[in-house]
Amino acid sequence: MSERFIKFIPSEEAFWLIHKKPNAFRLLTHIANTARRYEGHPDGLSIGQCHLQHWKKYNLTEREYRTAKEILVTRKHILICETNRTRKKSTTGTTTVSTLVKLLSSTVYDINSECNDDRIDDRATTDRRQTRKNKKEQEVVFVKETSKEKTQNEFAQIVVPLPLSKKSKEIHEFSLEQIQSIQAYLEHIDQSIPVPTIKRWLKSYGEERLIRNISYVLEKNQFRVFGASVEDSCKNDYAQQNDNIQINRKFASDFKARFNLFSLKIHKKYCVDENGNDYQYSLDVTQFRDTLERKFRKKL
Repeated sequence: MSERFIKFIPSEEAFWLIHKKPNAFRLLTHIANTARRYEGHPDGLSIGQCHLQHWKKYNLTEREYRTAKEILVTRKHILICETNRTRKKSTTGTTTVSTLVKLLSSTVYDINSECNDDRIDDRATTDRRQTRKNKKEQEVVFVKETSKEKTQNEFAQIVVPLPLSKKSKEIHEFSLEQIQSIQAYLEHIDQSIPVPTIKRWLKSYGEERLIRNISYVLEKNQFRVFGASVEDSCKNDYAQQNDNIQINRKFASDFKARFNLFSLKIHKKYCVDENGNDYQYSLDVTQFRDTLERKFRKKL
């Protein structure tokens, strides 16, 4: 057994977390530092697993801690395996109230795990599964040659992919781990949603959009029926619109100050030019900037 060390990977993802989501980076650093490197520990944890401590241990507020954890789950750095609500009662009489997570990705930290083919990098694992899946979904058939330039053989051998069944299509759209991750997250925030509904949400909106809008609904805290609020938020992607509003409003304010555009009126959710035309902050960031620059191009 080699000496323990963890390797920092200076990747684009790592620096994005450092600059944009520092709390998530701090939490990921703790997870990488405490995650198990090999099997056979007395606590029974598998490779990549560790227990998260109370949020106060990280000098974070409870909301900052939850948000950091959501970001790491959404970006597929960790998987929430158990919470105090989902953990089965221990047969030894000892229980913990911490959250059990597993490190999935090595794009930021490589924990030097001692395993053969059980790589933590989720992209590598996905590639291997995809290769095996493609082999199973292909069948060799023989089709009669009909072109004028016939080959020496009467039949040409070609490879035709088998049509996917309804069940196979569902597996392609989301995995069991994604469903379990959403379930664990909902139970952690004391919300319960039926599994068929979670599957429908994942199929319609994808994991990243779903978690983003669940967080948005919780942050607003103005819902009567949680499931209906999440459905509406996902459908319109209010979380993305909210992010766009903040980014575009700041851009409009800086844009006005930089070029002394006194005719541009800045409001809470939109800005207005001298002709009364309004520009909604909820627009796509690139679209909003291009529209504003195109409008005031002569004055720049």
